[in-house]
Amino acid sequence: MQITTGDDACKALASAWTTIIDECRAVLGGELHYQAMVYHALRTAGVPLRQVGMNVKQMIRDPRTEVFQALMGTRHEDYRAGVEPIPDVVLFNEGVGGDWRRRNAEATLKAMLLAIEIKASERDRRRLTFAEISWDIRKMAAQREEVSVRYGHRFIPVMMVIDVAPQENERMRRHDMTRCCDLASDLEVDWYYVGPKEETRPRRWHYPVVGDA
Repeated sequence: MQITTGDDACKALASAWTTIIDECRAVLGGELHYQAMVYHALRTAGVPLRQVGMNVKQMIRDPRTEVFQALMGTRHEDYRAGVEPIPDVVLFNEGVGGDWRRRNAEATLKAMLLAIEIKASERDRRRLTFAEISWDIRKMAAQREEVSVRYGHRFIPVMMVIDVAPQENERMRRHDMTRCCDLASDLEVDWYYVGPKEETRPRRWHYPVVGDA
């Protein structure tokens, strides 16, 4: 699979989507485990090894967006060199050269095509909330704008919620899920959701997915 554009990255995620749904429903685990499953599904779908990274540590110095400025302002003065986003899974163009170490942060920002933030219903005695997910959506949108201002391209941010906990009171409330979906739409962040029996993906991406009617 050749991935050179954001469109290619979206097609790759669409190709992996059915595997992500089936495998995430088959097991119960924490966010790190589901991140690994998403990574595995993308590799299985044909994404080149040197173009997909996990937990990619980046650095944005002198942030321009209100979201990142506010985040930096909460830190001790000694730690305000910048904001360090850590996307869970990132698809890059070939320019990244298989190197997404922290020391290569500027190159990874320039080479981003699609970034996925993953949240899972793993909490003990509580569920995922609108406040938690909406913050991640806003951070993803802010990072896209920071990259756009600096390097002139807009990567595709993805919010993916793996909400497969067996009990209803362990999963997101319906109204919180609707609000998150609406916020993601407003901020142009792609919303992917996997529940025990339902799933959602962006309808604006009309790429074929195995199992589509």
